[in-house]
Amino acid sequence: MPTAPQSPADQLPPEPAPPSGRARAARLLAWVVTVGLMLFLLRRLDRHQLATAFTQAHGWTLPVGFLALVAIYLCDSFAMWKTFNWFAAPLTLRETLLVRGATYLLAVVNYNLGQGAIIYFLNRTRGLALLRGAATVLLIMGINMLVLLSLTTLGVLVGGPSDLFRQLRIVLIVAYAGLAVYVALVAIKPRFLASRPLFDVLLNASLTDYLKAFLIRLPHTASLIALNLAFFWGFDIQVPLHQAVALLPLVFFVGVLPISVQGLGTSQVALIYFFSSYVTPASAAEARIVAASLTQQAAGLVFQLALGALCLRSGVGRAVTAKPASPPARTSPPVSPAP
Repeated sequence: MPTAPQSPADQLPPEPAPPSGRARAARLLAWVVTVGLMLFLLRRLDRHQLATAFTQAHGWTLPVGFLALVAIYLCDSFAMWKTFNWFAAPLTLRETLLVRGATYLLAVVNYNLGQGAIIYFLNRTRGLALLRGAATVLLIMGINMLVLLSLTTLGVLVGGPSDLFRQLRIVLIVAYAGLAVYVALVAIKPRFLASRPLFDVLLNASLTDYLKAFLIRLPHTASLIALNLAFFWGFDIQVPLHQAVALLPLVFFVGVLPISVQGLGTSQVALIYFFSSYVTPASAAEARIVAASLTQQAAGLVFQLALGALCLRSGVGRAVTAKPASPPARTSPPVSPAP
């Protein structure tokens, strides 16, 4: 349920604090991991095979890939529109499309950073409490993980026995054990969590709420799988659908870990590990997978930058990045923020 409007001064988001030494070190480490993995892959690959892989993709690969990127944008925006309306504040579909498109420039750096910009937009235009917005984003992140877990489970069940799927079953057992702990916490609502507004949406959403949020997120994840399959098949990497459904969620998870820049390097290593057996001849597997993956990421980057620049030209888009106005003069001494 949307929160009550705040006073004009309270609606203003706090000035962002300069990055701490730990944050700067984490960012530097991400670049080190990215550069190190890419250099490792480029030195390992045959350059002629890599160049050949780039030139032998089917002509339909990029057009179909861009259609999949449009589908991802529309499905993601639709899911966020419904979820924020259910748990945060009223938002029109048009606003969501423009805001989400504008935040794609931020999502180039980090997906969740783009969602954070939506929170600030709602704070400025709807008076939404920042913690309530953050709690809604936390729910979206949890639902994303649940969707990936469910799809991997479906792929394992359909895929039948194999060494790889037996390994995945162990991963799934651990994942479902963690899910059981989470369900128990939601049912018990321990005071140390219930007293924190950040966990308000997670703890108070009903089973029906979770089911709705889950179902509305499925098309977005399906479109992500379709994008990867488009580039797989466009580069003659013949991955069966059930294998893609089972394994790509793990690649998505690796790609969003904050240990590399935009998942570059880590995603390629994961793709090679899971899908190199679907390339013939085997000697060209790594080169073809890396070529397909880098082409996909380049296409995604171009799409995000173009869409972000276009949406930023709208009034809604400008509101996302506009600096807040100065708060009205106070007649009483300012209250120090809580630590």
